[in-house]
Amino acid sequence: MKGAATGSSRSGAFATVPMVRRSSLPESVAARVGYQRLCDFVFSSFEGLIPYDRVALGLLEDDGTTIWLAGATSTQPDLWALPGSRGRIDRGTLSTVLATMRPRILNDLVSYAREHRYPSQTQALVDDGYAASLTAPLCVGEQNLGFLFFNSRTADTYQPEHAETIRRIARAVSAVVAEIGRLGNTDAAWANVLGSSLPALVRSAREVHEEEAFVARVVDLVDRGTTLAQLLDAVYESFTALLPFDRISFATIDPERRTVSTRWARAKGPLRLGSGYTQPLAATTLPLVSESNAPRIIDDLEKYLELNPASASTRLLVEEGMRSSMTYFLGTPGHPVGFLFFNSKTAGAYGLRHVARLRKLTERLTAAFQRAILFDRVEEAQRRTEQLLHQLVPPAIARRVEAGERDVVERLDATAIMCDLVGFSTWSAQLTPLELFRSMTAIFRAFDECAKKHDVLRIRTMGDGYFAVAGVPTARPDHAIAAARMALDMAQVLRRTRRPDGGPMLARIGLHSGPVVAGVAGGADLQYEVWGKTVTVAARMESASEAGRIQVSQATADLLAGHFRVEPRGPVELKGIGIYETCWLLDPETSEASEQ
Repeated sequence: MKGAATGSSRSGAFATVPMVRRSSLPESVAARVGYQRLCDFVFSSFEGLIPYDRVALGLLEDDGTTIWLAGATSTQPDLWALPGSRGRIDRGTLSTVLATMRPRILNDLVSYAREHRYPSQTQALVDDGYAASLTAPLCVGEQNLGFLFFNSRTADTYQPEHAETIRRIARAVSAVVAEIGRLGNTDAAWANVLGSSLPALVRSAREVHEEEAFVARVVDLVDRGTTLAQLLDAVYESFTALLPFDRISFATIDPERRTVSTRWARAKGPLRLGSGYTQPLAATTLPLVSESNAPRIIDDLEKYLELNPASASTRLLVEEGMRSSMTYFLGTPGHPVGFLFFNSKTAGAYGLRHVARLRKLTERLTAAFQRAILFDRVEEAQRRTEQLLHQLVPPAIARRVEAGERDVVERLDATAIMCDLVGFSTWSAQLTPLELFRSMTAIFRAFDECAKKHDVLRIRTMGDGYFAVAGVPTARPDHAIAAARMALDMAQVLRRTRRPDGGPMLARIGLHSGPVVAGVAGGADLQYEVWGKTVTVAARMESASEAGRIQVSQATADLLAGHFRVEPRGPVELKGIGIYETCWLLDPETSEASEQ
């Protein structure tokens, strides 16, 4: 046990302001001895519950403006902050302790004393080597009696969980002080309170400490979750000793749509009411829970369903075998975070002690959920940004752009594919803009599937035109073969598609192989582009082709030799370029049919 040392008097000013006056507490010898015995008892009884090197008792006098140090016990003799010292209480922050009736933690007494330069007991504590303090108000009913002080020579010692422990200790100490005031400062009176009231106090304080320490451990476990899913998994795994449950779910409110949706759910058995379940907020009683900001307990879900047969969510819970629930609101009515739902297969599983435990977690739990939801939103925004970037730029190039490269341009050998629908101006005029959009979207999405199948990159669409390239952004020796396969698949897509007038959907397709320059040029318009004569020749191959046919240059035909059947077409003059030898790429299905 810590060694105890006491001292004699020294004057000093305590930092507080006048509060409610209390009955007379004369500083008699009996009072001095009795209150010192009380400090000795507290000092020797709570080691391990609260860190401290000193315990002191400060009591208010009749005028309500003066406090006197009724007793102090410490590990080594104090030179300055001594029992018997008095001071006015019209400065400092102890007034807040009395006004709020909440414990105060000062984990840096040196800085506090520096900020409050007038003579104070705090400076005396600093001179005696103390670095942190934990202070609780003493009161009985509306009567303010004084303060209970715990001091440590180590800074940053006291944590929020210590506040509830000292609050319980201070409550019992207040009862002792009031009892002594009633009975008088006699040996018999002190023997009575020290023999009966204080041992019960020790047991009670230890229970509170164990509860607070347990709750603190649970919060620490929960705080490890970063994303919402991780946080809720931590709640599910760590709350098992905090309260009973067979399932936990979490739901959030959409304030614009006025709906509530389940974001996460986990249970020991099959889920019927799982993630994604949405219903109008007005169809629930959740607004009452958020407005009251108090947990709601339903002891018997089956009976509740009988009285509220329209509650679809309750019906699903009952079908899962749940018989009781506790709904816990996080946030404020103006700034809701969400609802935690705890459910048990046992009727009447939840009580006030579970509510009390959750209330201790509210502040840190709310902050943890706010942080996790914000993290998820940031991650979702990042995913959407990456998806958009990857739609504009191939992933391999996107990574280089994200790494800070401004111009990512390479020279590659590739095959360009150009496709243009025949008679588009005529048949598209028969459609409404929305119908046209849907029709073109269906065709181009089918083309995109072909590109994905053969690892070909769609560069862009241009009205009724489609432009893709095989061999970019990653070099591949079989780029012409991949392009031919895609072109043949595109022809199959068109054969399955009909125009609005019932006629066949036809297109001209052209292919050409050769060197290209491909990549992203720095600037505001972030777009993967392919440049070079190869692209121009492919465009001319398409425009010089015939409806329903695939025209390829001789350069492409040479690369396809042994893989596809081609039929020489002969020299064709390409506008603005000159005369090129060209071939038709034969579709195996149509060519075999014609031969038969």
